[in-house]
Amino acid sequence: RAALAAHLGDIRVAVRVSVDSAGNVVDVSPSLTWIPYTHAFGGEFLDAVRQAVLQWRFEPGQLVHLSPQPGGRPLLDRSEPADSTLTLEFTFFRSGKVQFPW
Repeated sequence: RAALAAHLGDIRVAVRVSVDSAGNVVDVSPSLTWIPYTHAFGGEFLDAVRQAVLQWRFEPGQLVHLSPQPGGRPLLDRSEPADSTLTLEFTFFRSGKVQFPW
């Protein structure tokens, strides 16, 4: 709250989220697509995102196994849950509203 009250303007935070094969978030770290600028509250915004995202659950990623078929069109042989990584971006507006991926 103090960070929003400081009237820093809109703050963008992008994080890299690691999800295990059960859909659990196992790590949230700053994304390389986000170059943070230095201000007194930079860590607070990142911590707020980290605390929220660690509570989320995702549909697990799927590793798909294909079998070649005559004519070149592959056939879906099987799929299995897999670990995955994604990048999410959050924007904290000075109004107090937060915009996130969906």
